[in-house]
Amino acid sequence: MANTERLIVLQKVREAKKAAAEASTTPGLTADQRALFENLYVDLDNQEDVIITQALDERIDALRAAGSRLEAVAQQISKEIRKLEKVAEVVDKAAKAIKILADIAGQAGSLVTL
Repeated sequence: MANTERLIVLQKVREAKKAAAEASTTPGLTADQRALFENLYVDLDNQEDVIITQALDERIDALRAAGSRLEAVAQQISKEIRKLEKVAEVVDKAAKAIKILADIAGQAGSLVTL
């Protein structure tokens, strides 16, 4: 149930609870009539709790699902980072090899000019 509908139903239940509470204090009621309104109030109060609990349960489920999705994304990011680290290591080795070759070529060139 969407939150808007749930809020409308909660409002209606609360209005009915208020009406039942007020009716139970009407002068001249018999004990059975008073008990009827009091029981009605308790039933409506229980329904209000059920509606609120269902909303909370749905939010908890949604939060769990969101948490699971975020974990999956985090794992994917970690996996991609490991791939990139491997590429970076290979590129770093190539850069070092090129520098060594440049140093060797530079030293060889300085030997030729002697």
